[in-house]
Amino acid sequence: MVDARVYGRAERTRARLLACALELFERQGYEQPPLPRTSPDPVSCPLALDALTRQLALTLVTALLAFPAAWASTLGRGLLPGIATTILLVVVAQVVVIAGAGAWFPVAAPALWALTPSTVSLAQLALVLVVPIAFGLLTTRSWSRLQLDR
Repeated sequence: MVDARVYGRAERTRARLLACALELFERQGYEQPPLPRTSPDPVSCPLALDALTRQLALTLVTALLAFPAAWASTLGRGLLPGIATTILLVVVAQVVVIAGAGAWFPVAAPALWALTPSTVSLAQLALVLVVPIAFGLLTTRSWSRLQLDR
């Protein structure tokens, strides 16, 4: 019933519960469905491929939206200002999306596009690129003026 190699009271209890659950499933006639022998052809799954493409684009654009945190960390000379900026951006993005103007807010537009691409226009997505360019320039300017001997 319970494997002798399982040590400890909690592990033995989990093993017994799992064995009981498997026994109940077998009594009721539940069986694990057989796994497909071949994987589906990627060409026949355009929706999955489209979703993966959107996920990759969302990942890249979200990484670019970290520049405001970099600028805040530079100005505040520490990690906490960057963390506070990130939290503030998330909260403001949530409020703007609930208010109905999320597609025009550059921080929220990529996530809305990934969920439902028809709700965000190309102009709204292009507005997202303004954030990393502007804050990247501000961060670079701040770095060029930093003094290490303060």
